[in-house]
Amino acid sequence: MDNSKQALQPEIRSFTEGVEIRMTEDGKPSVFGYALKWGKSYDMGYFTEEIQRSALSEADMSDVRILFNHDPNLIIGRTKSGTATVGTDDTGMWYRASIPDSPTGQNLVEALKRGDIDQSSWSFQIARNEAGMSVGDEWRMKDGKEHRVITKVKRVFDASPVTYPANPDTSVAMRSLEMAKRNGEGYEEMPPKAQAIEAITGTIECLNESVAELKGYADKMTMIASVNPDLSAANDLAALLNARADENTALVATLAAAIQALSTTESQRSANAELAETYNLLIRALDRKAAIFQRKQTN
Repeated sequence: MDNSKQALQPEIRSFTEGVEIRMTEDGKPSVFGYALKWGKSYDMGYFTEEIQRSALSEADMSDVRILFNHDPNLIIGRTKSGTATVGTDDTGMWYRASIPDSPTGQNLVEALKRGDIDQSSWSFQIARNEAGMSVGDEWRMKDGKEHRVITKVKRVFDASPVTYPANPDTSVAMRSLEMAKRNGEGYEEMPPKAQAIEAITGTIECLNESVAELKGYADKMTMIASVNPDLSAANDLAALLNARADENTALVATLAAAIQALSTTESQRSANAELAETYNLLIRALDRKAAIFQRKQTN
């Protein structure tokens, strides 16, 4: 992908706490949540990431949509229309939207009341220069892994309460890391291990997108069956869709473990091997002592 296309591609991150119903002064429900927390480090598989406190200080947040499950057809509110507000505080970036009296709004209220939804996601774009090169993140090593600090966000597109947040998209970050390495001294080309991680990461992204779509269609089938008794077969279709989504989720876990294995350094593997050998030697020594003790007791 060229730099111009990369510059247009948003990134999505999920946050696993802090979404709830709040009542307005006129007694109507609204949704409130945190889309992110400053300085909270989260694991992205082959690297970790965090958002710097000042990252949104110059971000364009003039037209942010509050969507349900990032679906543009399921809009809860919009800052431009005055039905939603977003802002930042010492904790992170928050969002609030008055919940519409619509099927989407009713489903959201019920899911929040039951505790089915407790996570949020946000979509954003980091700052780039005229050449399309990232000027909105920094890379460093932390705890043996590449660590990305998002320092400058150009635009926030949406914030969404979500029922099934997909694992974060890492393709933009991967290219940012690649360019950072290319600009560094002695970097010639992406090593085979990094190429493998990139390929596996791309597969995970495709699977996560399919999981989100399958779960979304399954929810729609369930809703259709609930209001149309004659279409009870829609429940069977929903079960099939959920089963396929679960299969893809299991495959994602397997691929994530593969990335973790590839990310483990030779020195770590050597240290683990030495520890295992020491453990085996200790067990054999204890077995010998136990055998000697048993012979003495017999005699």
